[in-house]
Amino acid sequence: EKAQNIITKDGFDSKVYYDKPYLLTTRNQRYLDTTLQPEAKRAFVILSAGDTIFELVSRGVNKIVSVDVNDLQPLIFKLRKASIMTLKPSQFESFLINSKDHKFMSQDFYKEVREAFDKNDQATINFWDNILEINPQEDLREYLFKGIGGDLFKTRMSLPFLRNKPSYYDLRTKLEKAEIQINIQDALAY
Repeated sequence: EKAQNIITKDGFDSKVYYDKPYLLTTRNQRYLDTTLQPEAKRAFVILSAGDTIFELVSRGVNKIVSVDVNDLQPLIFKLRKASIMTLKPSQFESFLINSKDHKFMSQDFYKEVREAFDKNDQATINFWDNILEINPQEDLREYLFKGIGGDLFKTRMSLPFLRNKPSYYDLRTKLEKAEIQINIQDALAY
């Protein structure tokens, strides 16, 4: 209901804007080159779109606790994780990164991605089934997410796991073994 309200709300409403989830990272994940201790195996992060988690996992951090105040962010993370687990790198980019691609948030790719959701997580499956079925791709692109539509090259460069196919497939393997905990609450309160 919250997501559908964001999509259908007329005009600019600051409350609705702050309810919008991030689909893409808002920072260059290469900052971890200087901040992550080489021996780190655990981390605490803000969930957002999940790209920090993906980068940490790709670097060998296998126990991650994440928090976010936006209850739509876990749904985004689960979609992105399922996409990594099922799609080729170019398909992942078309489906979730390149908002100008005709396959962006497409039913074709979603059918594959849907199979990677946790079968016991019916709420996530129902959410994406409904959102993608009743909303045209244009509405999802224009109204549901914040922070998309930027420079595709810069987005690729800010996500090291998209650099090359081996990095992407290595992340997929490591994600299968990672323990990721998601909490909906303020980071300081947690």
